[in-house]
Amino acid sequence: MLSFRIRRPMLHSAKGGIAGAPDRVIFIAMRKAALLSSIAFSFAACGLFSPSIKPQNAAPLQPASGVLPSDPKALMRSALKLNNLDGEGVEPWHIKASFQLFDEQGSVTDEGTYEEFWASPTQSKRTFIGRNFSETTYGSKAGLVLSDVKGDTPDLMLAARDNLVTPMPYFPSIIENTTYTAKTLDGGTLKLTCVTPIARLSPGPVDTSIYCFDRDEPLLRVATRPSTSDQTFHNQFLRFDNRAIAGELKMMHNGKPNLTLHIESASVIDPSEKVDFTAPPDAVAATMRIQVSGGVAAGMLQYSKVPAYPPEAHSNHISGTVVLQGTIGQDGKIKKLKALSGPKELQQAAVEAVLQWRYRPYLLNGKPVEVMTTINVVFNLSN
Repeated sequence: MLSFRIRRPMLHSAKGGIAGAPDRVIFIAMRKAALLSSIAFSFAACGLFSPSIKPQNAAPLQPASGVLPSDPKALMRSALKLNNLDGEGVEPWHIKASFQLFDEQGSVTDEGTYEEFWASPTQSKRTFIGRNFSETTYGSKAGLVLSDVKGDTPDLMLAARDNLVTPMPYFPSIIENTTYTAKTLDGGTLKLTCVTPIARLSPGPVDTSIYCFDRDEPLLRVATRPSTSDQTFHNQFLRFDNRAIAGELKMMHNGKPNLTLHIESASVIDPSEKVDFTAPPDAVAATMRIQVSGGVAAGMLQYSKVPAYPPEAHSNHISGTVVLQGTIGQDGKIKKLKALSGPKELQQAAVEAVLQWRYRPYLLNGKPVEVMTTINVVFNLSN
């Protein structure tokens, strides 16, 4: 979803995409049946069929008895109107939520609150407060500006906001420019319709995420990004202003939870309520950051250094692929890098090498922007 914002990990040149790929390219190359089966298992394991909750001023979503559009693209259009809170015709709203961040072992690494007042794409105010970070972002006609910044707000936290508020592709043109296929998952009480993109019709932003909806209404229940092994689960839906929002959000990477978010209150802003959207004088312009697929980033690579094989790992016959998550600056240099997965004995060597890599700056509307992506470093004993 394309909401221009700093360190934003949910864009993928729209969302999970392959910018610059040839026309009619088939951009989902995966074992769809196995992947969709894993979605169904994960969905049931997450317990996403619990009763609705009722935060302040928001009504629990009542079960629907309608019929989903049979055409996958029509279903995506309907889902966009129902699930996204950031667009034309949306009444001003206010959301307050609590969150927790987790490490790979499941331990809480941070927790706090997220609050947002939204009146239009150019009039908003959102605040993140954690134990180790805080920031307030103001939206205006001149763009996004930051104030009261302490520490570094995790990219995951910014992604959670977008998964909550704009979980579907932000631009309708992305849907119109994509061919989809739909598959039904029916496991008794678990009934979902999953939509998968299979081709792009013309040049432009694309979205490679798989979306799974309720069988009776286009409520987004799970979004999966195959390129990064990330899944977002939506549960305990609330309704306000003819839109739906997840009362509970769970984000997972490689099958492990890394963030949960719980809505404390959600409501339409009363016209009599005065909200100050004016940024303070010391606010600074936010750096735009988008996320692109590893394949797109690989095409931007201009210089790479082969990592040194750790002697102990080599002698112990340890090999494999280290997956890194990094941020490429506007100048093409790596600004931030961390290992997501792979043999721990090889991770440091991969990080040290990739920190020296250089990329061609990524241009969006002719201007360089920061890029967040994944990088695979393969350690092969025979080479």
